[in-house]
Amino acid sequence: MTRTIRVATLLAVLSLMAAACGADSAGTEVTPAISVPGMTEPEPSTPVETAAVEPVTDAELASLVAANNDFAADLYRVLADDSEDNLALGPWSISEGLALPYTGARGATADQMADVLGYVLPGDTQHEGFWTLRQQLRARQNDGLSLTTANRLFGQEGFTFLDSFLADQSRFYEAPLGTLDFASDAEAAREAINDWTAARTNDLIADLFPPGSIVGNTKLVLVNAIHLDANWFYPFNKDLTRLEPFTRPDGSTINAEMMSFNEFLPSVFTEDYSAVQLPYEGQEMSMVVLLPRQAMASLEAGLDADLIAEVQSTLIHGGIHLGLPKFEVSYHTSLVDPLRELGLELPFDDADFSGMTGAANLRIAAIEHEAFVQIDETGTEAAAATGTDMADSHGPTISFDKPFLFWVQDDVTGQVLFLGRINDPDPVG
Repeated sequence: MTRTIRVATLLAVLSLMAAACGADSAGTEVTPAISVPGMTEPEPSTPVETAAVEPVTDAELASLVAANNDFAADLYRVLADDSEDNLALGPWSISEGLALPYTGARGATADQMADVLGYVLPGDTQHEGFWTLRQQLRARQNDGLSLTTANRLFGQEGFTFLDSFLADQSRFYEAPLGTLDFASDAEAAREAINDWTAARTNDLIADLFPPGSIVGNTKLVLVNAIHLDANWFYPFNKDLTRLEPFTRPDGSTINAEMMSFNEFLPSVFTEDYSAVQLPYEGQEMSMVVLLPRQAMASLEAGLDADLIAEVQSTLIHGGIHLGLPKFEVSYHTSLVDPLRELGLELPFDDADFSGMTGAANLRIAAIEHEAFVQIDETGTEAAAATGTDMADSHGPTISFDKPFLFWVQDDVTGQVLFLGRINDPDPVG
């Protein structure tokens, strides 16, 4: 099976700021906590009645996707400036994951979240947009592409949340509420949440919350997970993979396992970059790889929704000789400081999440994000039959033998699901 495994999770932890325990709230008290030892998933609370969701228009969805991609590029640039390591993000997971607490944000907190995170649609239309996009992404599944997404709320035993907040979580984000006892055993609760995350990421992300990251005054943890396992539409021939030099940012070289083939693929060549699109089975999702003509830093500095859209709109099928290294990257980071750098301050400090409890008594204490990306060349028999070498050598040669950017996209909407860079593929030899 040609596997390109993409996994990302986002978690936002909300902690009580004041000494009150929700007595001012008028809503539904969550069900009693179930036993934590050995727990893989808490029991949901009593279902909240919800109305049907109205899908957004094509124009509204296009606005949401453009704003999501712009935020993805903004966040990527902040993280890329911090180090020269390999980088991988799940920007759609981050955008939707932060929309869960956004449903309970009010006043200036809501305004600032909308401004920084790119929530451009008015009122409930923003949440309807995320719902619409999620349904469309799920519809891309086929025998060679598996995409799973999940949202989940973990609340403190006995803490009260507004019915309206729970209804929005259920209606727009399919996020049921279960309970844990953070106050009595925060570490056991952390392990239970990590177990839930691992189960929904094929065990590729097993310790998203490190020890000590969840404390006893935690009242709510919101989790978003996405897992993609896909076959190349045109698989690489494993017999053609060779050790070839890859030049790292400091000028040193390593031996990388370079996959190669000759194929007709969408590609574009400009004075700033060369780009190639590698479709997955079904040809509704793909990976796009960009090789900078000059320094990687200049390409990263110009990365935004306009550049992404430019690449997406100018790709043209043509013969190409492609060399692409196998790689695997796992990236874990706190998003609090990067989001502060982008201007998101109020949710962490003087927050108003009164849409959750009826009182401004919660703030975001931590946001953890982890992504795992792996590509290789081995294909299924059926997939292998779909791709054949070109009969002649017409077309340019492009070898990704130095640092490059990549993203995984939904070809129908243009939404970027994963975004990253490879400065150093796993050295071999």
